[in-house]
Amino acid sequence: MADMVVVGCKAPNGLILNLDRYVAVGKEENGNVRREAGKGKVTLKGWARPWGAPDTTEGGYALTAIPKDFWDEWYKLNATSDLVVNKVILGPHRDSISQARDHAAVEQMFRPARITDVPNVAPDKAG
Repeated sequence: MADMVVVGCKAPNGLILNLDRYVAVGKEENGNVRREAGKGKVTLKGWARPWGAPDTTEGGYALTAIPKDFWDEWYKLNATSDLVVNKVILGPHRDSISQARDHAAVEQMFRPARITDVPNVAPDKAG
């Protein structure tokens, strides 16, 4: 079995990490170009959950186990991405749970609205 790492995600519905690079491999008789996919995709879980469901996140991050070799290649291509730099995607660490808790102050991507976000509404008048 391949080595796995745990990656955190602060996007509500998760994110798809994509290593597919479609390459033309030839033409078919009808003129269409056949394409071959690359190394696949991995879907990270998001923090959103149905109302009343238990919170399974750590520090606001949904944790997903993915193959280490996939992560290493994706990270090499995307290390300067805003998702990585701003810690929306939290890379693997020896102890992913404590690392996620250490970054709990990072704002969730598309976090739920708070009453203080709505202008001209006093918190005591909100209903």
